[in-house]
Amino acid sequence: MTEFHIWLYERCAAPWLCEDEFPASYRLQKQEWQQVLQGLPRRERLLCVDLLDSTRLLWGAGAFLRGLRIGMLLGRNVPGEDQWAEDPTFPAAR
Repeated sequence: MTEFHIWLYERCAAPWLCEDEFPASYRLQKQEWQQVLQGLPRRERLLCVDLLDSTRLLWGAGAFLRGLRIGMLLGRNVPGEDQWAEDPTFPAAR
């Protein structure tokens, strides 16, 4: 699953993200964080990077799901939430 998230990020999000266009405060914080990481022992550095990557993936998945739900609700002939609840094949209805 992690490989899929990386693939999705690299193909869909990364081309739109140009760090040069980010605010200077973001670039400064990123630089400071990288300096802090370099001062940590290897195990703690890996744990910090793993936590940040997990957070990034969770935020990305959450944003994707919200966008998908909004797209479905805005689509034509898509039942509203109350109609989904009546559908026995819909997981929340079980």
